[in-house]
Amino acid sequence: MKYYMITLIFLILLLNACSYKNAYTSFDMNKTQQLIESNTQSSKLETNSSVDAIFTAIYLNNLDKNIIKKDTFLISLYVKERVGSYMFRLNGVNMENMEIVDKKNVYFPLVKNQNSWNKSYLIKFKKSVKDINLTLSIDGLSSYPLIFFRE
Repeated sequence: MKYYMITLIFLILLLNACSYKNAYTSFDMNKTQQLIESNTQSSKLETNSSVDAIFTAIYLNNLDKNIIKKDTFLISLYVKERVGSYMFRLNGVNMENMEIVDKKNVYFPLVKNQNSWNKSYLIKFKKSVKDINLTLSIDGLSSYPLIFFRE
């Protein structure tokens, strides 16, 4: 009986210790902040031993349910050296629209690194019917794809 009680207490503690936890349990975040973090990804554009660009993308369609006609991203971009042009592609298709995000934009508070060397853009693509793979291309180089899922 003694071993039965010890085993039962151990199992209860073990099962309770592992339940009701997710990736955000240890952080003081509300549901909106959790949703923003789960729809944010970053990538680097590297050549040999240096990083030429870093970008962070937030998939806004999962945050704002009013966006239904286009796949829309909030991009924060740092480019080490000023390059001629860069292009974002969604599943290999070029973007349709790109606008600079300033302080008046409703999505500006979502930009975490609001500094002078990062530029923020709102980019839109034709609505995709398959998985969402976002890449950045600069002068023939391409980043690793950022894969987003619809909710």
